[in-house]
Amino acid sequence: MVRAGREFSGRVALARMPRLLERVRAEHAEEFDVELRFGTSEAGTDYVSGHIRGNLELTCERCLEAMFHEVDIGFQLALVESEALAERIPEEFEPLVYGEEQVALKDLVEDEILLSLPMFARHEAEKCPGPPLGQAGEQEAEEPGKRQPFAVLKDLKT
Repeated sequence: MVRAGREFSGRVALARMPRLLERVRAEHAEEFDVELRFGTSEAGTDYVSGHIRGNLELTCERCLEAMFHEVDIGFQLALVESEALAERIPEEFEPLVYGEEQVALKDLVEDEILLSLPMFARHEAEKCPGPPLGQAGEQEAEEPGKRQPFAVLKDLKT
């Protein structure tokens, strides 16, 4: 595909990406618009570049409600056969070490989407239906008569 300078565009269904399905809510069948271009740079680096667009439904880790995450990723990957060669690629590329294995395009797309996910999915603070940051623990501590399992540590501290 690199030698022929191939270009692909189409849609990839979320249902075809099992690793991504484990991390998202799959209540809505989403598809991603994908554009991929293969070629060789002027410096002689074989590459695949592309763009992925779509939406994912994640679980907010603050309120545990559904939230949408927009995926809009552009990437340029240098195709290299070993880690040693990966160290010598131009700065504008990220390495994709493939060795002797073939790279499935679906897996490439899935990897890029996984890398774009937030480490902690949360609504914007003012839009989150859950308690404001830092208040959940304070509310629990203020409840009279509730057993506090670590209260004894407070006495040990003094």
